[in-house]
Amino acid sequence: MDHSQLPNETWDTIIDFLHSDHPSLVVCSLVCRSWLPTSRYHLFERIVLRSQHNQQKFLRSTTGMTLQNCTFGGYTHRLEMYGNCAKSPWVPDRTTLFSWDLCEAIISRLPLFSAITSLHLSGINWDQMHAIVVPSVMAIFWNITELDLTDMLWEDPVCLIQFLVAFPMLEQLRICAGGLTTNDPPERVACYKLGTRLRRLVLKAILIESRVANFGYLFKWLSMQRPPLDYLEIDMSFHSPMVLSGGLADCTGFIRNLRDVRHFVVAPPQMERSITPSQPVLDLSHWTNLRVLHYRQYPSDVLYPWQHHLQQSISKIQQLQELRIQLSFGLYDSTALIAVFHWEELDNVLSNLPNLNVVQFALKGIESETADLKGEKRLLSYKLPRCTSRGILSVTEVVDDYV
Repeated sequence: MDHSQLPNETWDTIIDFLHSDHPSLVVCSLVCRSWLPTSRYHLFERIVLRSQHNQQKFLRSTTGMTLQNCTFGGYTHRLEMYGNCAKSPWVPDRTTLFSWDLCEAIISRLPLFSAITSLHLSGINWDQMHAIVVPSVMAIFWNITELDLTDMLWEDPVCLIQFLVAFPMLEQLRICAGGLTTNDPPERVACYKLGTRLRRLVLKAILIESRVANFGYLFKWLSMQRPPLDYLEIDMSFHSPMVLSGGLADCTGFIRNLRDVRHFVVAPPQMERSITPSQPVLDLSHWTNLRVLHYRQYPSDVLYPWQHHLQQSISKIQQLQELRIQLSFGLYDSTALIAVFHWEELDNVLSNLPNLNVVQFALKGIESETADLKGEKRLLSYKLPRCTSRGILSVTEVVDDYV
């Protein structure tokens, strides 16, 4: 069928609704010629190289194609490569998914997809990737704007930082479940300059094989770069107390050098009882343009010290519009949160912020404490009367790790 009775705009909307239903999209692309462009946009939007089957399918689909006759390369905007299915690439019994025997052939086809702007690498052995994949990826995809590195660890910081600076158009960077374990002086990488377009940064560090993938080194390097970030997310909730003090110092120095952050999400370190109200932990008072502040996994065992620093910071941020706090109840102690939180102090601080229009508390507890959370929800509206009277307070229960 060459044409349909409905306008193309209507069919585009229908096909857009089917964006994740590939069998239906294939049918649409075969039924009517005018439906083909929109169907192709969703069918070829993403290349996923997760297993040897994926790789062989990719090679079959691109056999004999050149830049001149490739009809779908311009529709592809994201490339995902997965090295293994384990949580960590250093687990001995991991299942290897990526076939390095096919890697050279795959790399030779990637220039067909020069429109790719989003790159995701997960669980790939960095030594293998650095020798085979990295030079080609940096040469072909210099216009990458979104980079996602998951489940990876780098012994040599130069390898990671060279990779980051190879993308001058980079706007979004996410490094999850990995980091740097080096103690090298940061002056070693001071010569590497990050692009000036980075606006969104997400860092999540966890414990890997009894080693903490600490971002302290990366914080030091980023402090020298001073990227113009709008969105910053830092998850230190799984940091070991043994390295916490150093990690916080590096993070605090990095935060001090940022000026334009408008949305900040932070998961503070847990199980650290040495923090006192007099310590300058994560001072945000210089972020005068901050609009959204979101605390995830707020530590119940050091509740008042963190609350003290929070109040000191936000009292000076007159532009703040949203404050979201997740309270982890019953995870590390049995103290009821309602009893230990200094609600009157917080209510007074929040009531003096003229632009604040959302105050959300998300309560999270272990199974045995679920019933208690319902009572805590009812009590919160009485503990923050000024926020309640302004109609800006909401209380929810967390069913997932994050709000």
